[in-house]
Amino acid sequence: MEGKKITARICAALLAASVAAMDICPALAAGAQEQAEIQAMEQGITDQEVPSPKPQGQAEIQAMEQGAADQETSREPESVLEETSPEPRSVPEDTRTGQPDTEGEEPEVFDGVDTRQEIFSVPGQEEGQETPSGIQENGGLLCLDGTPYTGYYLGSDGILYTVTNGEAEPTSGIVAAGTEYYSGEDAGAVQLPDQTLFVEGKQYTGYYLGPKNKMYHAKKGICTLKTGLLKAGASYYSYNAKQVLQLSRQTLYVEGKVYSGYYMDKSKKMYRVNKGVRSLKSGAVKAGAKYYSYNAKKFLQFPKQTLYVEGKVYSGYYMDKSKKMCRVNKGVRSLKTGVVKAGAKYYSYNAKKFLRLPKLTLYVKGKVYTGFYMDKKKRMNNVKKGTRTLATGMLDAGTKYYSYNAKKTLKLKKQALYVEGKVYSGYYLDPENKMHSVQEGTCTLANATLDAGTRYYSHKAKKVLTLPAQTVYVN
Repeated sequence: MEGKKITARICAALLAASVAAMDICPALAAGAQEQAEIQAMEQGITDQEVPSPKPQGQAEIQAMEQGAADQETSREPESVLEETSPEPRSVPEDTRTGQPDTEGEEPEVFDGVDTRQEIFSVPGQEEGQETPSGIQENGGLLCLDGTPYTGYYLGSDGILYTVTNGEAEPTSGIVAAGTEYYSGEDAGAVQLPDQTLFVEGKQYTGYYLGPKNKMYHAKKGICTLKTGLLKAGASYYSYNAKQVLQLSRQTLYVEGKVYSGYYMDKSKKMYRVNKGVRSLKSGAVKAGAKYYSYNAKKFLQFPKQTLYVEGKVYSGYYMDKSKKMCRVNKGVRSLKTGVVKAGAKYYSYNAKKFLRLPKLTLYVKGKVYTGFYMDKKKRMNNVKKGTRTLATGMLDAGTKYYSYNAKKTLKLKKQALYVEGKVYSGYYLDPENKMHSVQEGTCTLANATLDAGTRYYSHKAKKVLTLPAQTVYVN
């Protein structure tokens, strides 16, 4: 009798397993009907004897076990999908069969909900639907796979954000090449191909003043240090001020820095620059002095001393700050020695403009000259404050004069008489009305009878005269 009961219970267990393997409502209904029959069988077995099962009954049981195993195998792919669904719901085995896990324990039932219907009303994941991944907003924070994110993030709006523990703000500054950022569009990490400037999250075009006060020019985020002039009022983004500002005055930058020194622009004009403020150079620049060349894009040195006037290499007359007159040829100057005509144009360093000489002026080594001066035609001149007249009169031995041809000051070796600048030969009447006989400037007192009409130079008259009558001179 006990063997029959055990056999009946094995059949009941196998049928229950079969019901659990089925996933359609008709199967569930059939399982419920078979459940009722099993309960009736158990009740009958207790009341009456059950005949011994036939051999073919064992074969049916084995067939049922094999069918249940096949159905479980056919359900494996569906269970895999459930595991990858966004929020998998675990369904207890006892709920599927409708039987309590432990004999005498009732399953949990929610108010107004049929536990069996709940199994099939759970919204399943549609085919092709993926689990949400990447950066998502959670409570106002940007999270990567549920964890607050730190790093760069390029949103779908094209704005690059700097994120710290989930808190994001648009990036402003230069981001190095190779920097990784998370791309919302690509849903993964991407490397920045080039060093790029961002202002308020966008690739910037314009002028940008970095944290170390270096000025950059940016085009679509690609920066180069600014070299050149920026006009007053030019707009630029200041990293430190975090806003767009305007230059208060025209400023010259070299390699991003406000520049001081000599600077040659693209038209080859030379400037003197002080804290970014430039002015055209007028004056001499020493050999070896450094200057920045816009065209060469580097610092160069002057091979020789060069004179500039209003930024250009100068040729002409130039009066320096010590009021010395210079003759300049292609920037190379030399102190003027010689006569400069009235009306000649020259640049005055002190006046900062071109002027004209009011009168003919004689310079010796750049200075307005006073004294005797022998010009290149070997004429002796008497010069007073630059104004010259041809010398007429007796010059004593040792008299100093500047020789244009010798380029230096010399002394007369002997007494010499000059008439209208030339060494005189003839008769000369001195201031004491003494007549002299002169031979190549050398005088001797006359001891002779001079005929009427004889020519002589009169010191008092300052010109050549003739004797009105025959005259006898003794000493």
